[in-house]
Amino acid sequence: FFGSDGFVDHTFRQVGEYEVTMYAYNSNGCFDTVSVSVTVQGINHINAFSPNGDSRNETFGILRAGELEIQEFKIFNRWGNIVFETNDKTKKWNGKRKGIDQESGTYIYYIKGNNKQGELIEIKGNFSLLR
Repeated sequence: FFGSDGFVDHTFRQVGEYEVTMYAYNSNGCFDTVSVSVTVQGINHINAFSPNGDSRNETFGILRAGELEIQEFKIFNRWGNIVFETNDKTKKWNGKRKGIDQESGTYIYYIKGNNKQGELIEIKGNFSLLR
């Protein structure tokens, strides 16, 4: 499907190997194709962020939830304390808890929601806060 910018946009809904072919035409009527094999390995996660005021990687949040209806998005510190929680997939953590900068280290995220078919999805992982 062509997007408004003229580029093709496609979302692969399942993990797997896909053969992708691009068909190209120019204004002179010349035609060519190129095919590549694409491996979809699952959900991509950013594993670090650095809320240091440089306007890059200042927050940690859900980048693409797709059609997932978020029930819980929580971030825990290494002692198991919740430092951030929301059910709004657009909200992001700024590295603070109760207005206080949290220390560098490893944190755990937990996302719970329902997919389009109503199935419960849980995603867990870790990331680093760098100062």
